[in-house]
This record gives sequence, C-alpha cells and structure tokens, in this order.
Amino acid sequence: MFNRKIIRYLTLWKEKKDRKPLIIRGARQIGKTSAVEMFAKENFDNYVYINMEDPDDAMNFEGKISLSDFEKQVQIFKHKQLKTGTLIFIDEVQQNPHLISLLRFFYEKRPDLYVISAGSLLEIRLKQAKISMPVGRTEYVFMYPLDFFEYLEAKGEKELLDYLQNIKLGAKIIDSIHNKTMGVFKEYILIGGMPEAVKNFIENSDFDSVQSIYSSLMKNFIDDINKYANKSEIEYLTKILRQSPFYSGSKIKYENFGDLGIKSREVSNAMDILQHAMLIKLVNSTNSISVPLQVKSKRAKKLLFLDTGFYNYVYKIPFNIDLQNFESFYRGNVFEQVVGQNIIAQDLHGDLDLFYWTIDQDKGSAEVDFCFSKGLNIYAIEVKSGKNKISKSLISFGRKIPNCKLIKFHTGNTHFDSKNKILNLPIYLSPRVNEL
Repeated sequence: MFNRKIIRYLTLWKEKKDRKPLIIRGARQIGKTSAVEMFAKENFDNYVYINMEDPDDAMNFEGKISLSDFEKQVQIFKHKQLKTGTLIFIDEVQQNPHLISLLRFFYEKRPDLYVISAGSLLEIRLKQAKISMPVGRTEYVFMYPLDFFEYLEAKGEKELLDYLQNIKLGAKIIDSIHNKTMGVFKEYILIGGMPEAVKNFIENSDFDSVQSIYSSLMKNFIDDINKYANKSEIEYLTKILRQSPFYSGSKIKYENFGDLGIKSREVSNAMDILQHAMLIKLVNSTNSISVPLQVKSKRAKKLLFLDTGFYNYVYKIPFNIDLQNFESFYRGNVFEQVVGQNIIAQDLHGDLDLFYWTIDQDKGSAEVDFCFSKGLNIYAIEVKSGKNKISKSLISFGRKIPNCKLIKFHTGNTHFDSKNKILNLPIYLSPRVNEL
C-alpha cells in the first residue's frame, strides 16, 4: 500500500466538528480501498468494512435498509458493535445505490460514527435507480492515479521528494538533481500512476508485465462500463473507450471520432458516460480575457485519458525509448497529458474548471494548453517538450489579459523570462500547480 495524499485529507476530515459522511469518487482501481484501509489502521480501533462486490456482503446488505436495521446487520454479519468512534467503510457502494440514501441518516442520527463510502459510476447507478444524492448531508473527495510526487514516495525517493516539495518555486534546481529527476519522470510517463502497475514495476522492474496490467485494466473498465450501460450503448461505448487513449492531449471532434463510423450523438453520450466514470477529462475551450472564464461550446474539446500508462499500452512504446524521442512519437501530446493529469490530481474537491485558451480566428492564431482562474487571476500554462522553445501563445496571452500568471512547464530547468514575465518550470513540478 502506498502513502497517498488523500490520507492527509482523511485525517483532516476526521477532526472536523461538523463532519459529514464522505463519498470518495474515482475511477476503478486507483487505490481508494487501500488508502482507506491505511487510514483506518492508523486511526481507529473499531473498524467495519463492507464490500458490496463481495457476494456475502452484497446479499446481507441488499436493497433499502433503515439505519436501525443496518446496525443489527453489522452486529450479526460483521460481529461488531457500532459504538461511538467507529469507522464504517462501504466499498463499491454503486452496487447498492440505496446505501447512498442511508448516508444522510448517519449524519442526522449517528454523528458519533465516521462513515466513508467509495465507488465508481455513481451518477449512472443513481440515475438508473432513480435515487438522488442526499444534498447537504454528505461531502465528496476525488481521487486519481498517483501523481509524480506520489510516485516518488512509492519508489522510496523521500529525500528527492522533500527537496522538490520545499524548494521555492522560481529557484533553480541543482543540475545533477534536475537530471536525476528527469530520468525518474521519464519512467513515470512510461509506467503511469495506476497503483497495480507502479507496485509491479517497483517490485519486478519488468515493463512487459506492466503492459499486461494495463491490458487487463482496460478490459476491466470495458466490463464495468458495459455492466451499467444500456444494451444500445454497449457496442459504441466499448469502441470509443478503446480508441480514446490514442487521442489524449489532442483536440477531438465527435463527428466520426476515431474513424469509427459512430454518430456524433452517440459519441457525445459515450464521452459523457466516460467522464462521469472518471476515465477521461474533457477540457473545454475558452477565449475569455477576464474572469469568469466562459466556455466556447462550439470549439473542439481536448481529451485527457485517465493515465499515461494507457497510451504506452495502446501505442506499444518500448521502455528503452529516449526522452527526446517522445515528442516525435507523440507530437508532444504525451507531455500535455502528463501535465494535465498532474494538475487534475491536485483537485481533491472536484471544483477545478480547466480550459485551454484560443483566440478567435479572425484575430490571429494563438492557443494556450491549459488555463484556469483563481480569484481575479487567470493562470495560463504552456507545456513544451524541449528546453528552449519560445512560447508565442503565452506571450500573446499575456498581452491581452491583465492579472494573468504565465507558466511554461518544460524539460529544462527553472528560469524566469523577465521580458515576457513567463515562469519556466521543470515539467516534474506540475504537482505544485496549486502553489502558483
């Protein structure tokens, strides 16, 4: 089990005075269960684990359940008393969405208990069961594959991690440390952040077995999606899910997506389902020059898949590929993907509105890879696979927009372009995006 940053959040949640039952949202197999198990072991003497994919638990806790019945069922089937201070973890809660409705009663009648649930495809299952979320009675936290800093900790690089987390943003990284970190970052791009793949590679250093893990994960995602999809959706959902990794970091059009011959309406529906399943992120376009940033709905969306490991699986990238060859092979898209997924991984509350920025065609040509607002400031992020590439779009952005912060993530070291007011940062510092 890896030490994940969500565990620090769970510790803060535990100490809240007006604590609400917590729902952990995330794609399949990104480490939700392991994180809660580690948190429980470190913080609770009395712990009840219910896994709704376990046949016994699924049978014993099926259908609508009252709070008093739930307490009796826990006593009989789990041999536990729900005394004050007990942690209850309901895993794979989407298997019985009625248990989501039960969460409000823990908040109202048993606030002395600590209740966590986790699952995937929750919106789809709730919609199918015609159940609404208990608004105001629960809270969400979002979880993702390992970001680069979590990957470093998993590898035991704690001294390097401490250095990267604490160096002042804008300060130059020691050259030898920069070179070492870029080597580990290349490895992270290839292995990805899915916990099973990371664990396997750390233990065995076998890239071929990592590839087979991603093959298995993709099959599991397809099975999972098809389990809850309508019969009419299954065929095109499967095709679109398999095709999506090829387009990560790229702008996409729904019309004939992937040359699959699927109608735009069906592609749009599939993308909505995959985004709710947290397997993809669709980044909208904006041309706003002030807050709030507004969506340009008719512009193409940029697709980010769950994790870079899936791209290496579908593209069959060899592990010994040199970092400089990534750009020519991926046309730079993999760098946008890895920065994008590291930005998203910091969004524990799911409230980040991430865009890419373009100007209207009649006003010229400029495109910035990512942008978001924080307060009255707009942050523009350009991703470059080289060290000395000029960021013409960032310069254009800075000239048009007051109160903006310009950041370029690249493979080179830190430096500040005082003429254009662009902060150039090593790409591996993207997990510190919240500190910009």
